[in-house]
Amino acid sequence: MTIATLTTKGQVTIPADLRSRLGLEAGMQLDFSVTEEGHLLARPRVGDIRALKGSAGYVGPALSLDEIEARMLPRG
Repeated sequence: MTIATLTTKGQVTIPADLRSRLGLEAGMQLDFSVTEEGHLLARPRVGDIRALKGSAGYVGPALSLDEIEARMLPRG
C-alpha cells in the first residue's frame, strides 16, 4: 500500500510509481467518486472526441462525418 499526505489546500501527490503504472501525466483530469463502502476511486477522465478538433493538423475543406468514415474504411 502506498501512502500520500493531504495538504492544507486539499491536494494529494500521486506517487510516481502509481502515475507510471496508470499512465497518468501532468495536466490530466481525474474523476473522483466514493463507493458505498467509503472507498475513494479516481479514474482518468476520458475526453470527448470533439476536444480533439484541430489537433491532427488537417489542411483542406471541412469534411462531414460520413466523408471521414468513408476515408477510414479499408479499400478492397
